[in-house]
Amino acid sequence: MEREWETGAYHALSEDLKSISSYLSNKKNSNKSYSGVDQLTWDDLAMDEIFNKLKYTQSTVGSEYLFNQLRDIEPKIEGINDKEELYTLLATDQTLREQVLLILSGLGKLNYTNSSSFFHEHSHKKIDHSYLYVLLALLPVASVALMFFSLQYGLISLIIAFTINMLVYYRNKNLLENKLFSITYAAAIINTGKRLTSINHHPEFEAYVKAIRKTVKPIKKISYWGKMVSTGGGGEFDFLSEYIRMLFMLDFIAYNKIVQTITDHQNEYRHVWERIGELDAAIAVADYRKSLDTNC
Repeated sequence: MEREWETGAYHALSEDLKSISSYLSNKKNSNKSYSGVDQLTWDDLAMDEIFNKLKYTQSTVGSEYLFNQLRDIEPKIEGINDKEELYTLLATDQTLREQVLLILSGLGKLNYTNSSSFFHEHSHKKIDHSYLYVLLALLPVASVALMFFSLQYGLISLIIAFTINMLVYYRNKNLLENKLFSITYAAAIINTGKRLTSINHHPEFEAYVKAIRKTVKPIKKISYWGKMVSTGGGGEFDFLSEYIRMLFMLDFIAYNKIVQTITDHQNEYRHVWERIGELDAAIAVADYRKSLDTNC
């Protein structure tokens, strides 16, 4: 990473413009009086070209935040000094920058996660009749318990539970596929926030760590639920984990838990999301500035 920083040579992953602009689009949809740089002005200033030069971001959150930062121009200069201090800090403190880059690269980039849509009330709904999935998950547990009294009936009960859960799982999983894709990235964002709070011994960065730690605390359990959801990674033992998730309805139960937690703590989730985006975008800005003879 430091070699990329020093040489300015890096391979930027291809990102779809519609995906990158989703944070901006969600803000517009939630605030009808929103005003920013209009498309005509953006095109006249060749800002797509500028944005592509700034794309040293490590995550989808960073790309979306940076794109919005260029389009959502605030006429007031409030907070500009805080941004400048952050750019300078990340540009000059190599150890801190590498720690942040390593954590952000773990989050990575995926198109169409639309993770900022969780900011808005009722943007994601729990699965109907969610209690049924809990009951189905308890069937195999009850079957195993029954084996202690009658092995024959316990095995029959387990086979019936497996068959029912398999049918329900595969019938409903396709309906949930896109939602699971989005929800697992949201869980990864929370996990990234938790990892950022582990950065120590940087007094100037301590304010960010404290702010993230405070907001990530009530939602940190999301990262655990996210690990239970299918990601379709194609690993060697994926078939085994698929059977476990199917038997205990983990995808559906975890999805509901994550949606419920984010719905109850939307402001905290928004804060973690925006701090990650701010840090990622700040490194991109600092990287671009060092390639210029002068900047304003």
